[in-house]
Amino acid sequence: MNLIDLSIKRPVFAWVLMFSLIVFGAITVNKMGISQLPDVDFPIINISVNYEGAAPEVVEAELIDPIEQRLLTIEGIKEMKSSARQGSAQVTLEFDIDRNVDVALQEVQSALSRLRLPQGVDPAVIRKQNPEEDPILIVSVFGGKNLKDMLSWSDNYLLDQIRFLPGVGEVSVGGASERNLRIWIDTKKLETFELTIADVIAALNSQHVESAAGQFTSGKRELRVRWLGEATAINEVQNIRILRRGGERIFNRNLFIKDVATVEDGLSDIVRLARVQGTEAIGIQIKKQRGTNEVTVAQSVIKKLNEIKGNFPPGYQYRINVDFTRSTDATVFLTIEKLWVAAIITIIICFLFLGSFQAALNILFSIPTSIVGTFTVLYFSGFTLNLFTLLALTLSISIVVDDAIMLLENIVRHYRMGKDSKTAASDGAKEVLPAAIAATLAVVAVFLPVVFMDGIIGKFFLQFGITMCACVLISLLEAMTITPMRAAALLSSEPKISKLEQFLDDYFHRLGEKYARILSYTLKWKYLIVLGSVLFFCCIFSFNHKSSPRICSPTRPRHYYHVWTNQTWNITRNYK
Repeated sequence: MNLIDLSIKRPVFAWVLMFSLIVFGAITVNKMGISQLPDVDFPIINISVNYEGAAPEVVEAELIDPIEQRLLTIEGIKEMKSSARQGSAQVTLEFDIDRNVDVALQEVQSALSRLRLPQGVDPAVIRKQNPEEDPILIVSVFGGKNLKDMLSWSDNYLLDQIRFLPGVGEVSVGGASERNLRIWIDTKKLETFELTIADVIAALNSQHVESAAGQFTSGKRELRVRWLGEATAINEVQNIRILRRGGERIFNRNLFIKDVATVEDGLSDIVRLARVQGTEAIGIQIKKQRGTNEVTVAQSVIKKLNEIKGNFPPGYQYRINVDFTRSTDATVFLTIEKLWVAAIITIIICFLFLGSFQAALNILFSIPTSIVGTFTVLYFSGFTLNLFTLLALTLSISIVVDDAIMLLENIVRHYRMGKDSKTAASDGAKEVLPAAIAATLAVVAVFLPVVFMDGIIGKFFLQFGITMCACVLISLLEAMTITPMRAAALLSSEPKISKLEQFLDDYFHRLGEKYARILSYTLKWKYLIVLGSVLFFCCIFSFNHKSSPRICSPTRPRHYYHVWTNQTWNITRNYK
């Protein structure tokens, strides 16, 4: 017994198969992430190192040159770019497109772990480039009288409220400096006490520290000992003794930090500024976790901010500066709307050409079975609902009904020959099944090579090709099992021929006669027709090839603007 006869004789099997595809697809689509673009790791790795106070020349000599020497031993590097700025170094590695970025990231980490950086330099920050790791929200906090207090409150309260929300990844503060303990040294007082800055630094390094001091054993007791020398308040830092002058011990008097410097709980050097309506502000960038629904994450963050705004200190306000998910939400909503419109138009056209409500209803069931069932494949493939997967689903609307229409039309023809509904469904489906399989495989042969495209474009169109192929193959399964079963059930109660069907049959018969006359004319001049078609195709292809712009993805309108300006190298932030 083949699959067609099994579905007709055991309709429960076909109904369970149909509802399983729809139910599992509906469950998985609610668990899928939503993003603007597919989750693709570009073959690019960024390495950033901070060296506070170092000039670009020092950064190049002390950081960039050693880092480049280490990285040159890594296989598959296509291009290496480096830039040195005041207090920071940036190295960008571009690998071959076939290189596994995760493996390359591990090799970069291993190579830099053996590198000895200058004292006081933080370890290098290594990141992959992925659109999924871009910020989804930029929030600003403003209204406070003191920027330091706003930073402290945000770090101790606001950021924690956001970080623990489901789906939220990294939350970082931008546009403001970090809280820092500043020691402003008075050079005249240093001269008075015959001290140098190195003496003050040595005192801080030796006394402002907390470390393990070993263990203490007394009889049956053993205690762990710690050196609690790290100051926790400004006055404790002020009272740190300066014990040595030029390396020699000071015996004649007691000197403290407060005797030669002013200690202040302030901010680090301000090199970034944030302004909202002309007032000082803090910029907070919020990123989502990979594979999550960025629209839902952004909405949960905004909802949380609305809930806790009553707990803000007096005068504090927040503002959503940029919501990058608005364009994603609009794109997904518009694509789903087009998906519904395409489905409705397809059903109307099928009804007008088939002339039967029962036949159109049969075709109607084939669309959700194929489209919604495809979501299960996308979910277990690790894909998201993005511009490419939704585009594939929209394009496949008119394709998934082809097999069902082909089988249904032949089943109706056998039914009008006087056969009962089950026999007509079996004979009609089997007769055109090879043609349906050939048509489906032809569509798969068109879109499957997209999966094997090279380069960044190939990584993006991978999800497009798999979505198209999965949707078309599920539609073939639906046409082989569920369509004959539904035809056998619906044809049993259908009248012989309706007036609309009779009118359409007559109309298409007359149209077929006109087409036969045109076809006979073209066959008479077949070589001329083929030559003209080839020339027309070459002209159109040549015109489009030269005039059409080439971009990775079409430009989309944005609701925000980036303005970049350059300033002279010796201009400070106070210049107006």
